Amino acid sequence: MAWLSTLDPLYDGDEEDGGDRLEPPVPPALAESSDLLSLAEFLEVEAPLVAAAAEGAASEGDAEVTPSALKRWIAAQPAAKQHAWLTRVATGGGAEVEAELVAAFQRATAPEAGRAPRRTLSALITRAQEIHELRRKRAGRRR
Repeated sequence: MAWLSTLDPLYDGDEEDGGDRLEPPVPPALAESSDLLSLAEFLEVEAPLVAAAAEGAASEGDAEVTPSALKRWIAAQPAAKQHAWLTRVATGGGAEVEAELVAAFQRATAPEAGRAPRRTLSALITRAQEIHELRRKRAGRRR
């Protein structure tokens, strides 16, 4: 939710800061969690963006990310990768590296069936705009 709160997809078409970045893993049942929806409201995340993000929610087949499992998986990665991740964290890319690590861990350890593909920032914003437009049209027809 914090990552979503940094985006302004409905009013800002400028994606120069990384429209090809992948979204972080999405928690299961995002749109159904009252706690997460309350947090979205508090952080002023637009409802269409939450709906678009929820479409990429992890399925029950995704591997659970536990600290011990993630630690073992990272330790098994090549030293060059580990060094690159650590350097990015040390230079301010911690949140992005965390999202990439969790997504890579899930891709590597989750069964193929039911795995939600990660979308790019551009694709997520485009989908949020589509949802916004659909909701606007539906609201106009009800009047």
